[in-house]
Amino acid sequence: MKYGSAQVLDLPSATNFVKIGDLDIAGTQITVEALIKWNGNPGGNDVVSKHTNPFNVNYLLRPLTFELTTYVSGTGGATQFIQMTNPFALVVGQWYHIAGTYNGSFVRYYVDGCLVIELPFYGNMFQNNLQAAVGAQATSQSEQFFGKLDEVRIWNVCRTETELKANMLDLPSPGTQAGLLAYYKFDNDFINVQGNAAFDGIAVGNPQFAVETVVNDPIAIDDVTITDATCNAIVDGSITLFASNANIEYSIDGVNFQTDPFFPNLAAGFYTVYVKSTEGCVVDSLVEINILNPPILQQTFATICEGDSYLLPDGTFATIAGIYADTLLAQNSCDSLIISTDLAVVPVNQQNIVAAICPGTTYTLPDGSSTDTAGIYQDTLLASTGCDSILITTLTILPVFTVNVPVTICDGDSYLLPSGNMTDSAGIYTDTLLSSVGCDSIVVTDLTLIPVIILNVDTAICDGTFYQLPGGGIVSLPGIYEDSLFSATACDTIVITNLVVHPSLIQTTTITGITCHGEQDASAMLLPLSGTAPYSFDWGTASFEDTSFVSNLGPGNYSVYCEDANGCLDTVQFTITDPDTMAILTTSTPLSQWQAGDATATVITAGGNTPYSYVWSSQPPQFTATATGLSAGTYFITVRDSNGCIRVDSVVIPESPNILAPPNAFTPNNDGINDLFLPHLLNVQSLDFAIFNRWGKIVFQTDDPELGWDGKANGTEAEIGIYVYYMKAEFLDGSTLDKSGSVILLR
Repeated sequence: MKYGSAQVLDLPSATNFVKIGDLDIAGTQITVEALIKWNGNPGGNDVVSKHTNPFNVNYLLRPLTFELTTYVSGTGGATQFIQMTNPFALVVGQWYHIAGTYNGSFVRYYVDGCLVIELPFYGNMFQNNLQAAVGAQATSQSEQFFGKLDEVRIWNVCRTETELKANMLDLPSPGTQAGLLAYYKFDNDFINVQGNAAFDGIAVGNPQFAVETVVNDPIAIDDVTITDATCNAIVDGSITLFASNANIEYSIDGVNFQTDPFFPNLAAGFYTVYVKSTEGCVVDSLVEINILNPPILQQTFATICEGDSYLLPDGTFATIAGIYADTLLAQNSCDSLIISTDLAVVPVNQQNIVAAICPGTTYTLPDGSSTDTAGIYQDTLLASTGCDSILITTLTILPVFTVNVPVTICDGDSYLLPSGNMTDSAGIYTDTLLSSVGCDSIVVTDLTLIPVIILNVDTAICDGTFYQLPGGGIVSLPGIYEDSLFSATACDTIVITNLVVHPSLIQTTTITGITCHGEQDASAMLLPLSGTAPYSFDWGTASFEDTSFVSNLGPGNYSVYCEDANGCLDTVQFTITDPDTMAILTTSTPLSQWQAGDATATVITAGGNTPYSYVWSSQPPQFTATATGLSAGTYFITVRDSNGCIRVDSVVIPESPNILAPPNAFTPNNDGINDLFLPHLLNVQSLDFAIFNRWGKIVFQTDDPELGWDGKANGTEAEIGIYVYYMKAEFLDGSTLDKSGSVILLR
């Protein structure tokens, strides 16, 4: 039983609570805890609240629930709500420590430090910027807590069950507790003893302070009484558990609980005992039931030879190594003496010996006798352990070895015989030696001499190339070279090389290019300047022919190979390009008037090969880039470049059009711009021109095509406005045109 503070917060009626500010808890870690003495009044009964409805709960702790709202994803958007109901029935008028925690994965509710329920949940906690309150909801009085409160704490960490149990009635050094944001002890004030004055409480209504000792009775095993068992064979031990709490259940296996603390008929051994409170808290302790009359243990060690037997204390015989236990019973049927026999069996030692002797010698066997005959011999001896030791000897008579050794040496070399003598003569030599096993060994050496080989090689190369001699040397000059090599027999082979150097092949190329773009009329001729005739040529066909000239070549890159009579090669590479396409562009200037005969036509030429020549189809023909004095009609131009490539195009010279085009406004203000109303004319030989005002009166009239109206009527400036004109023109081709309309006079 534990006792806490002597002063608590008393909330006996409605509209009495403590505001503690906008204390938001963000993220996924929170603990809200308090000591409560609830009077059982129905309603919200908010112990600690920061909410107004289920959609905006930052945190809400009640005697019967712990509630949170979190974001489904991230720190905004859709939300989710959990109301976790406390399944433990609180007794009205009794002090309890309650706590709600969340760690991003589970929401948990604790009563007196015992976990009574947990549910999976996730998400960052909803932020609401509302006032937090102790004893009610800050904005509504329908959720008033009725009763007494103490030790109210708010953390931004998830406290463990062990941490909650350790500090239910008091929390030392609150200013240094990691994650503690608010702590209210209600010692005649509403101060946040954690130290952050921003969350000091403010009384709403008339909350009271009451002097009362907080009694909290956490579960504990106060004592255990053990009755030891008489012996191993009699199950008469017992355990009696003592706990100070009411409504306690007991167990010795952690699964089956009973209200009776007495557990009889138990065997000797270790037991873990459990007591469980109605809140679901379980504590355990390890106890031991001993034996009142333990048996006496006597240990014996014995050794026998393999194949023998040993008499055990119970009268039986053992032949196998091992530990044998014999138990003697007392009058009360308990074991009084346990004899343990540790029996070791020494195996028969069998050893195999392999021996060999030379013919004519003897071998001494393990029993001391001698023999000169091959075979298998078995001797039985007494070992140091007192058990038999069997020795099996396999004796072999070694034969005399005769070895034939064929040997080959080069003429002029010497050979060391097995006897140690040197010889340089072919023949058969016999030596008798002592082998590695100590017996005679006869070596017959058949010695053969290999003569020196001389090879003559005649070869030739082309000037400018190299030849690799048999000895690995690289040469390019004619001459006789001598190399000494090792043959397959490892004897010297002399190679004499007579090297001839032919003159190098040099050739030149004559190229005739493509005449016009797109043609394939180029040609090439190869002319060897050195080397030895006759010559053959490969024009890219992978075969050599005697043709040094090819034609009908198109654009591209070419490689030609030439080979002379000595097989000397030369390569010539050349490129044939396609001339640019000859392109022509024609332009013209129009006739100044009908049948004026003063039009021109011009041709612009690019590409091909300069210089160019021109022929116009005019009468007479013209031979320059520009034709002049042209009348209406179609003219053809023929352009030829220096290679004879031709391009033809045509130019159309239209007849000069008849034009009668009056403007729709003019400004006769003598500024030199648009001061006259005068139609634009072309090919007009006569013109009747009249201007009428809005009453149909003529204000201007002329038959001079070059005379326009200056905006005056009878010598005075006419009014600004709209005037009607009438025009009739006769053109040079004899046609006529009438036109009427309106013109605006502006100033």
